[in-house]
Amino acid sequence: MSDQPATPLAPSPFVAPDRGAVIAAVRAQFFEDLLPVPDFALVIGRCEKTVRNLIGRGLPHTRMGGACYVRVTPARAWMIAQGTPRREPRGRGRPAKDSRA
Repeated sequence: MSDQPATPLAPSPFVAPDRGAVIAAVRAQFFEDLLPVPDFALVIGRCEKTVRNLIGRGLPHTRMGGACYVRVTPARAWMIAQGTPRREPRGRGRPAKDSRA
């Protein structure tokens, strides 16, 4: 052992990235195209039950942690291939009392 003081180490050019930032970036890329079922239902203008029925018929989806997510791009392609029409709301069968003769 020498009596000379220890010289400080030069800083490394490699700086490890913040683990939280890396996880956030990966999560953002992974979930970029995923929507939860209620949000997807709002986007396509259908109710949540209809989306669940479409999932039962083969709509591409992912289940993670007990939640169901729909990947938007493949789901759009699947709906176009299935020819899923957008229904207009149905009115009542009878006209209003004021318009009856």
